[in-house]
Amino acid sequence: MFGLEKKAKAPFEFALEEELKSHPNKKKVLLEEVDSCEQEIKSILRNGTDADHFDEFGTLLHGISALKKVINKISVKK
Repeated sequence: MFGLEKKAKAPFEFALEEELKSHPNKKKVLLEEVDSCEQEIKSILRNGTDADHFDEFGTLLHGISALKKVINKISVKK
């Protein structure tokens, strides 16, 4: 009432979301880079490393798979 009404806010978007929405072809390039990194890490883990690095590479692999899910979800949400 009289200027005290709540104004609708635009939904929050991360920088990655804004970038992927403004440049649709960037999704394909980004997914290719992430896939190549994922394959490199998987090959390193298959060949075997010491225990310290094994845990670090495993954590990195989980992060990369989460990034792929986020990229796919952003592009579907548009």
